Amino acid sequence: MIFAYKEYRCKNCGCTILEPLELNSEGSIVTYTVIRVAPEKFASKVPYTIAIIKLREGAHIAAFCPGEFDDTLLGKPVTVARRDDIYIFEIKR
Repeated sequence: MIFAYKEYRCKNCGCTILEPLELNSEGSIVTYTVIRVAPEKFASKVPYTIAIIKLREGAHIAAFCPGEFDDTLLGKPVTVARRDDIYIFEIKR
């Protein structure tokens, strides 16, 4: 059995004294997947897309978007917002 512990540390020095950093809400899609068969908790939301977004500052985050898309999303510019404790992305038009 594997256990993962949520622990925040500086990746350079290992320091645990960290400050929140406000990140830009714009970025681009690095990779994504469309979920069509979901766990029971999310079954009512299918299909939905989960993407890894690279923000302007270089940070990567995972974000959710309801629905699926006809064309490839790779490299598409997006905006990201936090709602109900999850990140939601929208394609910039």
